[in-house]
Amino acid sequence: MALFAGCGALLFVARVRRTYFLDSRFFIGTANVAFNVILAQDLISDLIQVPVSELIFVAAIVATTISIGFASFLLEKNPELSGLSEVRSFLSKPPRAFLAYIGVIGVWGAAGLALEPWSLQQTVNDSTIFYYSYEPWFLALCSVLLAAFLMLPVANVYRRSRTLSDATAARSLRIISISWTGFGIISLFQVAMPYIQTAGDILEGMLFVFVAFALREPTILSRIISSHPSFERSTVAPRIKSREEGSDQLTRRNFFSSALGLDHNVVGKCRVLLEFDPYAPYEDLVGKFVEEFQSYGDSVAVFTNIGSPLRRRLVSEPGVNLFSFSSKTSTPSRRSDREVLLPERESSLMLDAVDKLLQANKGHNIALVFDIFGELAFLQGFEKAYSVLSSVLEMAESESATTLVLLNQTAHDLRVLSGVRGLFVSRIICDVNGTRLVRFQRSETHGDLFDDETDLGESLARGVGGN
Repeated sequence: MALFAGCGALLFVARVRRTYFLDSRFFIGTANVAFNVILAQDLISDLIQVPVSELIFVAAIVATTISIGFASFLLEKNPELSGLSEVRSFLSKPPRAFLAYIGVIGVWGAAGLALEPWSLQQTVNDSTIFYYSYEPWFLALCSVLLAAFLMLPVANVYRRSRTLSDATAARSLRIISISWTGFGIISLFQVAMPYIQTAGDILEGMLFVFVAFALREPTILSRIISSHPSFERSTVAPRIKSREEGSDQLTRRNFFSSALGLDHNVVGKCRVLLEFDPYAPYEDLVGKFVEEFQSYGDSVAVFTNIGSPLRRRLVSEPGVNLFSFSSKTSTPSRRSDREVLLPERESSLMLDAVDKLLQANKGHNIALVFDIFGELAFLQGFEKAYSVLSSVLEMAESESATTLVLLNQTAHDLRVLSGVRGLFVSRIICDVNGTRLVRFQRSETHGDLFDDETDLGESLARGVGGN
């Protein structure tokens, strides 16, 4: 039963895709293999009535604890690296705590392999049972190893779980830390009390199953967003001293809202549709939107295509978090400190990214820009793109985020345009004639501040914020 559970856990670890844990899963898999070696040796010993090799047991424990140490400390490394490059980067300047932990394992392993501080015992009843008794000093050294295991890799993972805003990743880390705690304690009791060996093996096998399932839950986007403070509340806005309050305040500038004849408090926390003509400088209007919300200290994230004019306009802007869809990547990856590449056909990853951003900025204002509907509609069809957009808007509205969605009015037929317009009560047009409001409504009040839906000609005549 224990070996079956351990092999099942290893299968889950081997099949899991790139998730929050990146290449930590390789070392968790290595620890799983070492544990399965111990189980296989115990099973063979029972079947053919021969004693297990304690040297193999010590070597397997060394491999398990070292692998878990790597897995724990690698969680704090940059998610851009993978494979050998990640390990080389880690080993180039390892933390002192990790070196101390490896030192404890080295002393314990060397003492066991070189001195063999145990003696073989045998009981004969209905069947022959072999077990080992250990020198007291070696049991004390085992306790030191357990303390180092709990205080360094296990505690490191648990502390990280308490700092994450992503609830799924935090839960997975807690499950892993608790499972590793159980593994260490059970292993020590198995050494001190050999008669609980079988029950301990079964429990440890189940703990590895819990670890394997925990690895599958959080996505790689959790790691990318949570590992970088740039994806949380913006800190790029300049500050000035308030005479009245005697404290620092943000320099607030209504670049976007004033261009529309509105106030920032009206635009904030609304969902707005921006219909644009690709020949118009719509990206400059979006740039004003980004700059305004940054000036209020809000975090700003933009979802666009890797080759879009909007990305070229914003890629050099400080403090803008870009999520760029690209055909040249199959998994999410960070292109720079403030840009993440997403596979263009994985629309579910956009939903995941929005969810992680909202969690990372919970309790703070955030503005989201989506310039991706046209690509989604082209690659996956209008129905799928519409469903994704609806889900994104619902998620953003539930967290009181401000949402600006771009729609190329020349690239879609009337059915598509009407369908998307139905998701919005606030609508702006940016074309070669200028920028103007068609309708604007603040979601909290449900009252129209501007409504010219039925007379676009009049809207053009009284348009505001023209080019």
